Amino acid sequence: MPELITLKDKIRFALLPKKQYLGYQARRASRRGEPELELLKFLIPRGRNAIDGGTHKGIYSWYLSKFCAQIHAFEPNPIMFNYLRQSVPDNVSCYEAALSKETGHATFHIPTSKGRFHYTQGSLLNVSGATGKEEIHVDVHTIDQHNFEDIGFIKLDLEGAELDALKGAEKLIERDRPVILVEATGVGGSSKEDLNAYIVGLGYAPLVFSDNRLRYFEKDAGSRITHNCFYLPKE
Repeated sequence: MPELITLKDKIRFALLPKKQYLGYQARRASRRGEPELELLKFLIPRGRNAIDGGTHKGIYSWYLSKFCAQIHAFEPNPIMFNYLRQSVPDNVSCYEAALSKETGHATFHIPTSKGRFHYTQGSLLNVSGATGKEEIHVDVHTIDQHNFEDIGFIKLDLEGAELDALKGAEKLIERDRPVILVEATGVGGSSKEDLNAYIVGLGYAPLVFSDNRLRYFEKDAGSRITHNCFYLPKE
């Protein structure tokens, strides 16, 4: 396995009080770049369970832990997984695996540039950074294989692999009708329009975050998504 962490990262991960630092990072993210975090408590039924796919440092899991009973967090990058399992609240269960429509093993690509690893851009898709990428072999799970119960929310930030992950959760989605939040940026050649059409076809209404508010677009929602989109079950 390639060395996926710089000396600076090693020092930071070793010295920081991880649980406290995660809370700080989460609150900062809600102010600076993830306004959707503050909307979670209004859109997700309290007391149900949640799935956090593409957990990275655990910012969404930290917020979800405040009002969800149990969070199932998936992170395939071994460096981020090691950080994650030491920092998340006690009601977060961590799984070192990628999510897709079939179980097995796959190559996970981590873009690099100027000696830095861009962990947030790691993907099962063959994406690359400014100067290259590192590749590691990871386990791949489907959501349905775990037989999770009473799931009220699914968040997927998988750098273009969101559609395949949803196809691996069809049984759960049909049974539990969770609120869904996906990142849809078209990275790696993935299609925002195809992703939106698939979720709408499951009986969901898209709520696009636009101009600092959630907006419902009955038509052409896929083309209007710039980053994240909530989907609420129609029934």
